[in-house]
Amino acid sequence: MKTFAWLFWPLLILCSAVAVVAILFTAPGTPLRGAVVMWFLFLCPGMALIRLLGLQNLIMELTMAIAVGIAIDGIVVGIFLYSGHWSIRGILLVLLIWSCTGAFLQLLTPKIPFLQHMSTRA
Repeated sequence: MKTFAWLFWPLLILCSAVAVVAILFTAPGTPLRGAVVMWFLFLCPGMALIRLLGLQNLIMELTMAIAVGIAIDGIVVGIFLYSGHWSIRGILLVLLIWSCTGAFLQLLTPKIPFLQHMSTRA
């Protein structure tokens, strides 16, 4: 079971992305909508990046993922705002692509020698 522990976060990020799309487009009036969207926005974009660093400490990863996730959200919103192309769907699409790309890179990490070397350093 421990050998597949590295699959947990990439699969959770991908499932969260699917859940956000599903709840926004199929059941927009449900009270669960805010919780699912906030979970995705606060944790998934940051965890998609932080897990690639290979920190090996869950509390540090979670703390940094939330901080980096909020920062990524703010950067994406700022880019859309200052470029004059405000679009909630566009912002969500960029964050979904960011998170899913990071999750797929986490799945490929054991196969990419450079990332594997970085994640095994202490």
